[in-house]
Amino acid sequence: MEIKTLIISLIFINIFIFIFIDKISFIYNVFDKPNERKLHKNKISLLGGLLILLSLILVFIQSFFTDNTVFEKVFSFSKLEYYYLFFTCILVFLVGFFDDKKGLSANIKLVSISLILLQLLIFDNDLRISILNFDFANYSIELKKISIFFTLFCFLLFMNAFNMFDGIDLQASFYALTLLIILVLKSAYVNFVIILIIQIFFILYLNYKNKIFLGDSGSLLLSFLLGTLIIKSYNTNLNIFYADEIFLIMIIPGLELLRLAILRIFKKKHPFGADNEHIHHYLLKKYSFFKTTLFVQSLNILPIIIYYISMNIVYSILISFTAYTVIIYKNKF
Repeated sequence: MEIKTLIISLIFINIFIFIFIDKISFIYNVFDKPNERKLHKNKISLLGGLLILLSLILVFIQSFFTDNTVFEKVFSFSKLEYYYLFFTCILVFLVGFFDDKKGLSANIKLVSISLILLQLLIFDNDLRISILNFDFANYSIELKKISIFFTLFCFLLFMNAFNMFDGIDLQASFYALTLLIILVLKSAYVNFVIILIIQIFFILYLNYKNKIFLGDSGSLLLSFLLGTLIIKSYNTNLNIFYADEIFLIMIIPGLELLRLAILRIFKKKHPFGADNEHIHHYLLKKYSFFKTTLFVQSLNILPIIIYYISMNIVYSILISFTAYTVIIYKNKF
């Protein structure tokens, strides 16, 4: 099964899902029900995570019909690497699924994801961040013995930040699409990323139609995949990304995570709990959904564009931080 056949298969399966989305959602039977904190008025299927897993299953099936050399050439993964990644994705998905279905405490989710990531980092040396290369100072820091714990910390921060960023329709999926496009432009895992992009476009459409949400299963799985692809790209070709460049493309969800965690701690709440203090909550009080989405996505994209034009990372990070701070201040008060 070649990459073209795989793409065609994925498109046809998605068309089938689109036609029978209501029946499939009923069978899946995991819904996000409205409450005083939610913005939607009807229950919405949390099918997004399963759809992302579907694209990974297709690649998994494809691996059986391709010899290792061709598979590695097409997807830039060895079969063993992909099988272990796929196994980890299933575990991450299941944590999110049970959270969507039953509602897990923030501590149980944190411990579960930490253990899942730890076993992957022990297995896959290419996924450990062992050195930090900075563009702005042409400087490197070797992490040595703390590399595995630093990588785990980075994963947990990004996955929690991404999960918090998944607050209104399209927001997290558009951000994921931005990161995937950057990976394609960097020529990193192109065929694998294209498969994910096709699935994200389909999820975006269904999300826009209020048919599905990513849910915790989707946001955890998608953020794990994004983190894995970016770290592997960074480690296997040190010229493809710089540490401060990665910081820039993840800065807005990171600032949201930091601000919300501090705010909740001051209110004696769990730092990874839920509330109505997200940036989109502030914006929606004054602007339409379209303008809110435009503001948030511009915050993500414009500083990245400025960086790739100017190649000045410090300037770009300052613009991101300043723009985020101004929007929060002007719309909260």
